[in-house]
Amino acid sequence: KGPGVKLTSGPFHTLDADWGAKVACYSLISSGLRNADRLSRAAQNLHGADGAEAAWWLGLMSRRDGKRAVRALRILAEAVK
Repeated sequence: KGPGVKLTSGPFHTLDADWGAKVACYSLISSGLRNADRLSRAAQNLHGADGAEAAWWLGLMSRRDGKRAVRALRILAEAVK
């Protein structure tokens, strides 16, 4: 738990609610993108993000009309220009 935690190799890792929301947001904003530098920058930005804020973004992106929220978070996380 916490921001300094290191993952070990293995088939399964449990995630707390903060990390679950961050990983879900990253999967949605990275879908279809290919620029490795931008994807790395987005991962770093989401790593430092607040878990509650990530959950809020996930809620916006999960709506039927969530494409605009995905685009907005891509821009804020620096996944795209």
